[in-house]
Amino acid sequence: AITSELPLDDFPPAPGQGAITVEAHVENAHVLDLLAPLNHRETETALIAERAFLKVLDGSCRTPIGAHATIDGDNLSLHGIILKPDGSEAHEHRLDGTAGDAEAVGQEIGHFLRNRAGDQFFEDWA
Repeated sequence: AITSELPLDDFPPAPGQGAITVEAHVENAHVLDLLAPLNHRETETALIAERAFLKVLDGSCRTPIGAHATIDGDNLSLHGIILKPDGSEAHEHRLDGTAGDAEAVGQEIGHFLRNRAGDQFFEDWA
């Protein structure tokens, strides 16, 4: 039973949370052609931003990182958050950009939060 609902604006999920992905070999044109109509471009763009954010932070499924990207036309908005494993410290940032710059937006937020938190912030993440 749900006891409380966590607002998305306050509690962004893990990067890529809820997205369904099908992988295929990049050289298998036949399979890629079959999968193309299933691709949801907005979800793909949001994932590009969220995964770029995660990569800058060297995160995994075991690190307390949240990211949520939204797409509205050609506008992209990304909310990123990093936390200490015990929850004692958190840093978050929001950035708007264009959908075409999704990877750059994700990287920019990742670098911004890494710089804001300082290198010692990540020592407990092992």
